[in-house]
Amino acid sequence: MSLTKNALPVSGPAAPHRRTGLSSSLLLLLLLAGLGALGAPARASQAIESRADSLRARLDLHPSEFETAVALGDELYLEGLRDDAEAAYRTALALQPDAAAAHIKLGVVLNESGDSEGAIAEFDRALAQNPENVEAICRRGQALYALRRYDEAVDHYRKAMAIDGRSQLAHYLLGIAFADAGIYQEAIREWQNVVEVDPESESGRTAREGIEVLKSIVNQ
Repeated sequence: MSLTKNALPVSGPAAPHRRTGLSSSLLLLLLLAGLGALGAPARASQAIESRADSLRARLDLHPSEFETAVALGDELYLEGLRDDAEAAYRTALALQPDAAAAHIKLGVVLNESGDSEGAIAEFDRALAQNPENVEAICRRGQALYALRRYDEAVDHYRKAMAIDGRSQLAHYLLGIAFADAGIYQEAIREWQNVVEVDPESESGRTAREGIEVLKSIVNQ
């Protein structure tokens, strides 16, 4: 099924809902609210600054500590300081070039900063170590989606689900793609899968909200 943006198939289960997709602002809200890119809990800004300062100080004293560099990147990312987070992840990767998780984190930051091609290169480095890394596959799909390569992105999400059928990330992102294309019933189905895996997670809660929004549109 093609998912060219705002284009609907002429047959199949999604065909009856011939609407334009959700507004880009709502989709962005769903995407960012539902799946914090690094999976870390939100904290108050002051607490983040305090922990980031502490991590900086420790890294200055122990510049070879890979885990500290990664943790600093995570804190800076939470604070919205993408450039600084990118630098921290690059520091970590200079210490451990084969750290797949750090490549994924760096790729997420690059994609959100508008460098989707650079992000894909980072995800590819993670996938070179493990071609079945579900998060790397999903994140690569996100970068492809940002480049408007929608069908390739969807192929990635489906590949991730073939490896791990309970991947919240894969189901959530596929739901975003369906919603963006105006295929609301399929989006609802994917987000219901997210809720079933873990209804109390951040992505589960946001998926429930998205389901309610789409049901209200479908029932208009």
